[in-house]
Amino acid sequence: MFSRLMDTHKGRRVDGNLTICETIRQIYDQCVCGLSGKDDDLLGRLIPLIERAFIAGIKMNKRLCEYKIDTMEFFPDSNDTDEALRLRKERIRLIELLDANNQILNEFSKEPNS
Repeated sequence: MFSRLMDTHKGRRVDGNLTICETIRQIYDQCVCGLSGKDDDLLGRLIPLIERAFIAGIKMNKRLCEYKIDTMEFFPDSNDTDEALRLRKERIRLIELLDANNQILNEFSKEPNS
């Protein structure tokens, strides 16, 4: 009954707040700890809903990364090498996030990359 999905991807904190995936994972943990052995029927109904919310969070993160990449200005003033390097590093970071999101979606989503 325990979800493999909740063990797969540990989201990184962007700032002091939790990511949506970390928040959903905490809700899942509380449900499993609080309901396991007490109300397995309710737990069985909640887990698929939590998994759908987790997949929705991954899809949202993927779309936001794609949007950010599409709107980044990749050609700063040619004299500003620091800014060009910063943009290149940010683009690489976003591509890595997209790859991680795609791996999760391909493994667990019924509608990969949609």
